Amino acid sequence: AHSDIFDIDPQAPQATLEQILAASWETS
Repeated sequence: AHSDIFDIDPQAPQATLEQILAASWETS
């Protein structure tokens, strides 16, 4: 389930956005 990758926590640092993009590219 890759849906959890897009589950962004509003209280989480914006650094997670970069991790999400990197993860999405790696899983592509």
